[in-house]
Amino acid sequence: MIDYVDQQIRHGLHWLTEQTKDDQGKPLPHRNLYGQLLTGLEGFVANQKSQPRWIILTGLRGVGKTTIMAQLYAHLAQTMPPDSCNLLYVSLDDVTRRQRGDLNSLLDACQLRWGNKLHSLDRPTFLFIDEIQADPQAFEVLKPVYDNAPNLFLFCSGSAAINLYIGASVAGRRAQVNRLYPLSFAEHQALRLGQELDIALADQLATAIYHSTSAKEAYEKIKELAPAANRYRARLALDSESIDEYLRGGGLPFLLNNPNPTKAAHDVIEQVVLRDFPASRFNFTADSIRKALSLATRMADSTE
Repeated sequence: MIDYVDQQIRHGLHWLTEQTKDDQGKPLPHRNLYGQLLTGLEGFVANQKSQPRWIILTGLRGVGKTTIMAQLYAHLAQTMPPDSCNLLYVSLDDVTRRQRGDLNSLLDACQLRWGNKLHSLDRPTFLFIDEIQADPQAFEVLKPVYDNAPNLFLFCSGSAAINLYIGASVAGRRAQVNRLYPLSFAEHQALRLGQELDIALADQLATAIYHSTSAKEAYEKIKELAPAANRYRARLALDSESIDEYLRGGGLPFLLNNPNPTKAAHDVIEQVVLRDFPASRFNFTADSIRKALSLATRMADSTE
């Protein structure tokens, strides 16, 4: 396992940087959640007592979790002075399936490589664990590690949502759970066109709609915001082609400009059924999983 950790440390930045680029080599845009998560990481860099220092990121497969982790990892690797921190990214699915290990063996290898027990580390240590659901005992293992290692920042991500919610309850108040949802149409257009999403305008409209004391008050507030909303809509280039593209992609960022979105979406469905179902806590039988995949395919093909 220590050879695996060494390999991840040596080549992790290169591999993850590739995850942050599109097919033409251009940097992928940032989801809105990226800025919030980056603020938390930078707060920890500035002050190791900053909280929270355990982030759990959950969401559908294909919604952009690994890309966000890669972007955050790359930012730290490129901005932190050399040898000022410990930085490691792993896919726990890779650890369990290809390395025939588990989270405990991974942590033991990390301690050997970093030359100290996790609770005795004297520099900021960032451990990014993707596909956390691959080890059913992961949160039970990480909880005491987190409690005893004040210089450790944990960032966990996975797609088996039910398992992660249950795991988050094990982590208790220690962890901050962030749910990454599929793109809204406005965010889809902002990413597609390389523009910033107007969060302030969205918040103002939501406040006008949901927090007004009367319909008249809501109308007046929306009317006041109308010029800004119309200018923003014009920048988003609302046309039938972009609407069709959004509906075909279902709000999954990796389907943006994908030459074969139907096949790519079907691959995601297969991953959910064939890998997330067996890893769930509901003990699906092989026959149930096979039927689930068939049912999902039929539903997707239905035109009624």
